[in-house]
Amino acid sequence: MATIESLVTAADLLQRREFGRSELGRCELVAGRVLTMTPASFQHGLIAMNIGERLAEWCRHDGRFVVVGGEAGFLLAHNPDTVRAADVALVRRDLAARALEAGGFFEGAPALVVEVLSPTDRPVDVASKTAAWLRAGAESVWNVDPRTQAISIHSGRGRQEFTAAAQLVDAGFPGLGLDVGSLFHIPGRA
Repeated sequence: MATIESLVTAADLLQRREFGRSELGRCELVAGRVLTMTPASFQHGLIAMNIGERLAEWCRHDGRFVVVGGEAGFLLAHNPDTVRAADVALVRRDLAARALEAGGFFEGAPALVVEVLSPTDRPVDVASKTAAWLRAGAESVWNVDPRTQAISIHSGRGRQEFTAAAQLVDAGFPGLGLDVGSLFHIPGRA
């Protein structure tokens, strides 16, 4: 007799039902299946905050976007549901207001997704997740590699690489320029 696996919905995930585990913890939902993740490293969190702070400063001047962090959930697909979490994201201000009124996960992709890579991330998984964000409507996805201190920007315009010595410029966000090296700054390190 075959066992039928029931798929999890975004509503189930939002209610944090346990799905047979003692604790759900940090996770994403991909095509109705829960993917659990280990907590991010301290370095990962510092780098995400460095980027979030710089983006928040730019958002205050630009006025069109708001920045979100903390692994906010984005509902990218329905039936089966896919909810992905971004380390940092930019969302258009008008869409953010509607999402806050509706509650729950943000419907659709943010304009910009920032993913800080972990040492255990497999290149095939990073490429798959990047493609999923772009298919869902993200204008740009930044893959931030703490090991190499480089940032890869993926968009409909192609791929760009920025090293620690570079000034990051993303054509999708005019006026945004970031010193890449400063994004990897860890307090107390030279």
